[in-house]
Order: sequence, then structure tokens, then C-alpha cells
Amino acid sequence: MSGERKLIIWLLVAGCLARTAFLLLYDPLFFNDSNDYLQLARIIASGDFSGYNGARTPLYPLIIILFNFNIQALVIFQFGLGLLISLIIYQSFKQIFASSQIGFATGLSYALNPSQIVFEYALLTETVVTVLICLSFFAFIVALRKDGNQWLALLVGILSSSAALTKPLFQFLPLLFSLIFACFFYFKIERKLSRALTGFALVILPACLILGGWSFFNYNKTGTFAVTTLAGFNLSNHTGAFIEYAPEQYGQIKEIYLPVSYTHLTLPTN
Repeated sequence: MSGERKLIIWLLVAGCLARTAFLLLYDPLFFNDSNDYLQLARIIASGDFSGYNGARTPLYPLIIILFNFNIQALVIFQFGLGLLISLIIYQSFKQIFASSQIGFATGLSYALNPSQIVFEYALLTETVVTVLICLSFFAFIVALRKDGNQWLALLVGILSSSAALTKPLFQFLPLLFSLIFACFFYFKIERKLSRALTGFALVILPACLILGGWSFFNYNKTGTFAVTTLAGFNLSNHTGAFIEYAPEQYGQIKEIYLPVSYTHLTLPTN
């Protein structure tokens, strides 16, 4: 048995033991978001979108439907995805550093990471989106090593768009990959604008079809052209930490957003 095969076996055994411990000690975990995914899964399964609000994206609910709402089977599937992620990380870092030992160390750091195992044991999108991002990154690495293989570039577009359709926070991924491919095709392959545009289009077109298609669906159902109707809410959450520094021209928005400051309160006097 080769040394690399032994490392892979040890990686999988360690990951399996850690996940088996969770199976024996805990019940599947539910969070507030879990109910939203279950609700959308029921809506999709029934075909009745009268109660649909566009807040959640469909990929994870489709997986819930695939397992017939069997939560125990779903989390075991997510444990399997966790092992797959460990292998992808192993292969990715092995490719980058040309070292099986570095690949094993990074893969093991994921396989035995308790916080990641908790996500795998919960009814949440984190594990599914992580495997899609890792697959995107690995396909990206291989594509660059193969001098910009066009089929792999297209695969990167599909995988990264699927990650964004699982968790809209990652909508930037297809654009990021497409820009890198465009630069690679132009500077590494041929200094032709047509080649750069080809590299860009191979990644961005799947995003336009997948994310644009779902946005159009949301527009028909909710009147909002977006991957999720929570986009504005999410942006507000991200700006909350520094909204107080907004220029005066946005003062009205700032005053609405921020809680009442103690400096504006008049304390009662005796």
C-alpha cells in the first residue's frame, strides 16, 4: 500500500470516528433558519407557492426533499459530505504545495474540526455550500494547471453558481472566478481580448442562467428581482457596524437605522 493511500485512509478513519461520536451523543441540531428551509421544502414538494416569500434559496430544500424529510438520513449524508470536503482539501493543498503531508494536515484540520462537525449535524446549508465551494476551488486549480481547460472553467461556473444558490452570501464567487480566468486566458495563454472574454464568459454565463433564472422566478412570485428577498436585510446587517460614520447626506437613513443614543436622552431631575 502506497504512502499516499495510507494517508487518505487515516484521514477518512479519523473523520468517521469523530462523526460517529456525534451520532451516538447528540440528536440532530435545529436552528431558526432550519424551519425556513423545511418550509420551503414543503412548498416545493406541494407545488403550492401561495405562502412563498422568497427569503430562502431552493438548492438545500431540494436536498431535504430528496431524503423525503428524513432528518437523520440527511445529517448522515452531510457527514459524508464532510469526509468528501476533507478529501478535496487534501487534494487541493497537495496540488498547491506538491506535498502529501501538507495536504493530509490541512484535510485532517477540517475532518476533526468540532465546529464544522456541528454544522454537518445541523439542518443548515453550511456543509452543502462548503462542499460546492471546495469543488469549485479544486476544479479551478486543475483548470489552471491544464492551461485554462474550458470545460473545467465551465464546471467552475456551475459549481460556484450552485454555491451562491445555496447561500446567497457567495454570489460574488462566479464573478471572482470569471475575472481570474479572464486574466489567466489573456496573460498566460494568449494576449487576445477574445480569449479573455471566453474565459470570463465560461464562468459567468452559468451564473446568469442559474442565479438570474431564480431571481426571475422570485420576481414573478414576490415582485423582487433578487436571489433572495433578504438581500436588503443582509446588506443592512453588514453595514450596521459602521453606519454611524455615514456622511451627513445620509443622515436621515442613519438616524432611522441607529438606536436612540443616550446622549440624546434627557434624564429626569428631582
